[in-house]
Amino acid sequence: MRDVREVEVVKPTNAKWKGRLLLRHIYQELGESGQSMKPIDYYALADTIGLSYEETSAAVRQLKSNNQIYFYPESTEIIRLTQQGVQDGDYWKFRDDHPQLGDPIPDSPEDVRAELAYWSQELSRHLVKSQEFEMISARLRQLEHRERILTLSPPTVYNQINTQHGSGIMNVSQAGNVSVQQLTAGELDELRQALADVRSAFKQQDSIDADEYVGSLASAEKAARAGDEHKMLGFLKQIPERAWDISKVVIPQVLLAYLKAHGYIGG
Repeated sequence: MRDVREVEVVKPTNAKWKGRLLLRHIYQELGESGQSMKPIDYYALADTIGLSYEETSAAVRQLKSNNQIYFYPESTEIIRLTQQGVQDGDYWKFRDDHPQLGDPIPDSPEDVRAELAYWSQELSRHLVKSQEFEMISARLRQLEHRERILTLSPPTVYNQINTQHGSGIMNVSQAGNVSVQQLTAGELDELRQALADVRSAFKQQDSIDADEYVGSLASAEKAARAGDEHKMLGFLKQIPERAWDISKVVIPQVLLAYLKAHGYIGG
């Protein structure tokens, strides 16, 4: 049976959760009345539930993108709930404010750690090898993969070239210091998917340079699929920093963090 004792937890703050939280409270105010809510009112409402101005703005954009609210009149930021918003608000009004297993993996280290804390606590509430235990364990593995990629430290500069060491790449300095850095298969696959998204965005740019970058990205993607991070980095290095600057808006956060950690683009 679920432990219903009050336990203080760190609540996650990813964008989807914030949007869901705001929708729940807007629905409690408006219901199915068809009435509108002015910005001053929903920002004040958001403040009472712990959302900052920036977080509220992002949540409103997400709700509008999800077709849960619309602006009326269209030229203003006065909001009304759509039929979908009413249905979703009614669904969430009786549910706890906590993340769901089907939520997207968060894009910042802080949000990932908050969700790791939540699901680690939830895991202890279920029997080992139960369906819930296995599903939560899988979620934790995904979050741990994302945290590792988002918090990678920049590599150390060495005076001697890389040498092979088993299946990994070993950096050896003249002083004898050793550093082995290799992503897991799951982390490489996540980067591979991000590379595929960026390659698709580059293909839409009409320039000779973009065509060249597409080829390098395709090769990096292939290397990631083969589990060869060293080769993948080599192909990424062929793409100049200015190219990433041009398309920075379309770079998935997980790839952006990886590129910054390895010094391929500025912070």
